[in-house]
Amino acid sequence: MEDIIGYIILFALGLGALYLYQWRKDKIRILPVSDQHYQELRLMIFIRRQHGEIQNLIFRVSAKKDIIIQDILVEMISSKQETTSLSLKHLLEDSGFPVHISSGKSSDFEVTMEKFRTEITRQSQQFNTFRLVAETIKGKKFKSHRLAFSKYWSVFKPDSGKYN
Repeated sequence: MEDIIGYIILFALGLGALYLYQWRKDKIRILPVSDQHYQELRLMIFIRRQHGEIQNLIFRVSAKKDIIIQDILVEMISSKQETTSLSLKHLLEDSGFPVHISSGKSSDFEVTMEKFRTEITRQSQQFNTFRLVAETIKGKKFKSHRLAFSKYWSVFKPDSGKYN
């Protein structure tokens, strides 16, 4: 009789652990990747993870002064330090450009990771790292830190070695 009770308790603990694992895996997490400060604005890059995979790439622009963002670009950098820029206007969700951001406010630009990945792999140039760039109406560009993809398509800062 005590053996059966012990097995029932172990089975219940196993089910509880499985439920807790599933709950943590399904939870949506927003993780910071890059935070860059400029005099006029602050650029932050986040990734949204769910089910153990990156779902969205979030590019947040927080204005310290009134600013108008004309375009969001991805700047791909090769091993020879050659750069190629690609506009992300058509991939961004709910963004009518140009975007006016008043002082003290912020605006988020989201792109699904699947669309971002297919757009980047469609380019003929091989690249090692990339940057996300916010371009103003005046032509001034604000760049994020260099980012890279791991072999599992995780986004990380290559100089830090921290994976998300």
